[in-house]
Amino acid sequence: MFKKLSLIFIAFAFLQNAFGQGTKVVGSIKDGQGNPMPAVLVLEKGTRNGTYSNVNGTYTIIVSSDNVTLLFSSLGYEKLELRAGDAKNIVMRDATVSLKGVEIVGTRSLNRSSTTTPVPIDILPVSKLAESKGQLDLNQLLQYAAPSFNSTRQSGSDGSDHVDPASLRGMGPDQTLVLINGKRLHQSSLINIYGTRGRGNTGTDLNAIPIAAIDHIEVLRDGASAQYGSDAIAGVMNIVLRNNTGQFTGNINGGTFMTGYGKSLDDKAVGAIIPKATDGANFNINGNYGFKLKNNSVISITADYLKKEKTFRPNNTKKFPDSDYRAKFGDASYDNASIYLNANFPLGKNGGLYLFGGYNHRNGDAFAWTRDAGSPRNVVEIYPNGFNPRIETKINDATATIGYKTQLKSWTMDISNTFGYNKFHYFGDGTLNASLEAKSPTRFDDGGFGMSSDVVNLDFSRSFAKVLQGLNFATGAEFRTESYNIFAGEEASWETYGPVLFSADSAFDDNGNFAGFDSIFRPGGAQGFPGFQDADALTANRSNIGAYADFELDIVKGLLATVAFRFENYSDFGSTFNYKAAARYSFNDKFVIRASAGTGFRAPSLAQINFRSTYTNVIGGKVVDAVIANNESELARAVGIAPLKEEVSSNFGFGVTANPMSNISITIDAYQVKVQDRIVLTGSFFDDDDAIGAALIEKNVAAAQFLPMH
Repeated sequence: MFKKLSLIFIAFAFLQNAFGQGTKVVGSIKDGQGNPMPAVLVLEKGTRNGTYSNVNGTYTIIVSSDNVTLLFSSLGYEKLELRAGDAKNIVMRDATVSLKGVEIVGTRSLNRSSTTTPVPIDILPVSKLAESKGQLDLNQLLQYAAPSFNSTRQSGSDGSDHVDPASLRGMGPDQTLVLINGKRLHQSSLINIYGTRGRGNTGTDLNAIPIAAIDHIEVLRDGASAQYGSDAIAGVMNIVLRNNTGQFTGNINGGTFMTGYGKSLDDKAVGAIIPKATDGANFNINGNYGFKLKNNSVISITADYLKKEKTFRPNNTKKFPDSDYRAKFGDASYDNASIYLNANFPLGKNGGLYLFGGYNHRNGDAFAWTRDAGSPRNVVEIYPNGFNPRIETKINDATATIGYKTQLKSWTMDISNTFGYNKFHYFGDGTLNASLEAKSPTRFDDGGFGMSSDVVNLDFSRSFAKVLQGLNFATGAEFRTESYNIFAGEEASWETYGPVLFSADSAFDDNGNFAGFDSIFRPGGAQGFPGFQDADALTANRSNIGAYADFELDIVKGLLATVAFRFENYSDFGSTFNYKAAARYSFNDKFVIRASAGTGFRAPSLAQINFRSTYTNVIGGKVVDAVIANNESELARAVGIAPLKEEVSSNFGFGVTANPMSNISITIDAYQVKVQDRIVLTGSFFDDDDAIGAALIEKNVAAAQFLPMH
């Protein structure tokens, strides 16, 4: 991959002299400690002509003369105004108050703030929020900090106990595109199945990214498929990693839940006041340090460890004597370890190599539903009082991006390759396979699934100051490949063995004398989470290519119009074309109105297209299958389920922003999103169903679920 990228970088280096006009101004930008500052906005005052400083803190801008005024701004630093002829060596000072950031999402222009953009954008300073909100994982932090964001912890929902489903603006977990440093982040391989919001959806595991590694997050609350591609129906979240140098920051956090206090009954501490019950304890330790290397190279590294214990809410059997259907339940426990890196390496005067990414490993443990002692799903020789099977997971998640960004005279070019990987491996513990009776093991390898993606991006952008009041043009292309696989568990995790001899009430005569044994099939597979069968195992691949064009034009003073177009072609379902238009009118410096309209799409994930699972059950003494059948299966075809295609949407937005006073900013936005061909998991269809029951019986299926489009 690196050899391929090197050849591409060399080829594009020949374009360095292809574009450009005007008077060139070159300068360097450093912070108060003398460190080079990348990504500082440099703007010609009164125009939309601008650029960013590169990874070694230098910038190049073409202006009409040395007498024009240049504006310099960066998140967390005071703004500067200097004559172009005097702007050779710039020092940025820390701001005494929090400054509005420069957005990446929603606009590719350099001269936009959250109240002047044509669409609503939130900037969340994560490090400050973490201090004030007391949350240790990213999903829960955003739940409390971002009104448009929602994340709920699940209990008794299989894989969803281990990855919190999250959504933006009330849409599905898979309808928000997540970026890291402006590059697409892969989705989780998990598809939400049982008792959870977003059933049938896939999403992004935000908790794989440690809070300590994040500088800020930009949230675009508007449909943006025409700009960024699939999944951006609800909006876009761009996670910007820390890139500081010369300073170590670290945190140790902990907490627990207490349900009141009472007196100890311990003889050694009679009368001592202790918590009646505690649970949900958590502990987090993290650290970040940025290394400044030769040639102004920067490497920022973050390590994070988070341990969370189960919440345990036992039923109050005195108040609810019939509520023993689940003896143990609550949030899952997990150990979550991450390491993330963000690095920049200057190459030449106007370009540089960048590298970022990280690895996360999580061990999860969650309660499944209680099996009573007398249940045929229990073996009393193993669990005399019944048992609570546990679902354990080992989750590995990794992402890495390498890219090259340079200035081709008046053009900015950015080429990159991003690889992402996610794997779920399930284990059952404290459980059994009832059909093996007393010979059953109590721990099983249940198999699992995984996915990977590889994305190559090539982007160009340029400002044209002399087109009306200023035009910013961006264009680019993307090539993405994806792979998804299901791997089987050990045989005992899913097989039904038998029949077995089982003594039942019917085995006794009217006088109570034992009359013998019944020969029946007992429920097979690991209780709590039956493993994936050999027949479920598969590997699926696809690729897609896309291209976009993005125009932002200041027509007259105060009036901005933007238009974006995107075309994509997928190897498994075909092509899609989307557009977006937005406008903003500024009456003055204090009041702005804005509106947007467009279309969007979301390609069905490979998990939605290919996921399948078979659970063997015993009904009326007969072994039958209960299945989640993918839309490519013979069963789906037999009952008339069509192959999946992309979800399509239309979105409209309108809002106003105001700055009535220097320290007050007000935004009010309304929106409407319509989605067609929504992919949602159905409930169960049984073999007595009037419409498809006969087809299920023919396939020896007692119950089936599907992922049709609505």
